[in-house]
Amino acid sequence: MFRFVSLFALGLIVLSARAGAQDKPPVENDFYRLISFDIPKEIMLEAGGIELLPGGSLAVCTRR
Repeated sequence: MFRFVSLFALGLIVLSARAGAQDKPPVENDFYRLISFDIPKEIMLEAGGIELLPGGSLAVCTRR
């Protein structure tokens, strides 16, 4: 019985160590879908407003 408990505990330790080693810190793309746009260099975009829409969508407008 002691051998079974020892092997079970060892297995849990090994599995938890492997699971922790595979975790990577979350990045922004894990939370929001990022879409990039190519804009002309002479245009300066500045966020002028941000609104959370019904349904969870995010709307962003520019000042310029």
